Amino acid sequence: MEFFGPFEVTVKRSKEKRYGCIFTCMVSRAVHLELTPSLNPNSVIQAVKRLISRRGRPKIIVSDNGSSFVKAAKCLSKEWAEVDIEGLTASLSNLRIKWKFSPPHGPHFGGAWERLIGMAKKALIATLRGNSCTDEVLATIFAEVEALLNGRPLCYIGDDYSNPEPLAPFVLLTGT
Repeated sequence: MEFFGPFEVTVKRSKEKRYGCIFTCMVSRAVHLELTPSLNPNSVIQAVKRLISRRGRPKIIVSDNGSSFVKAAKCLSKEWAEVDIEGLTASLSNLRIKWKFSPPHGPHFGGAWERLIGMAKKALIATLRGNSCTDEVLATIFAEVEALLNGRPLCYIGDDYSNPEPLAPFVLLTGT
């Protein structure tokens, strides 16, 4: 998990900044992009909640040692503890997520997601071309870039070597 940006959006007659949050599965290499209004811990928590709602709960989230991530991890731990009170079913206790942080002086640790951020930024910059847009348009562009990244072939599969079929994260996510 990592933040990137900012991106300029037009809200009424003023310009505001928005940020991207990228989640990548270290097994399937699938990508999930979220648009966030800021870098504060609440934005991190809301982005994680949207990820869980759309993709399911990850067992582990790995991020850098950014202050917003550290604060969000503490808030989420507190939030899960508050949820896990008397009377709630055991299924709620399954919502726990282990949050790990990369070493403070180990920028190489996030190479897997940093490469995907580079690919996402390149696609976003090519699409936006320096223009400002609305939140809705930027959210749509994020979804399109996510689809583009999840369509990239990881390897080729099949018995027919003359016509191999690409295996992409999208295939693993949807089964098609």
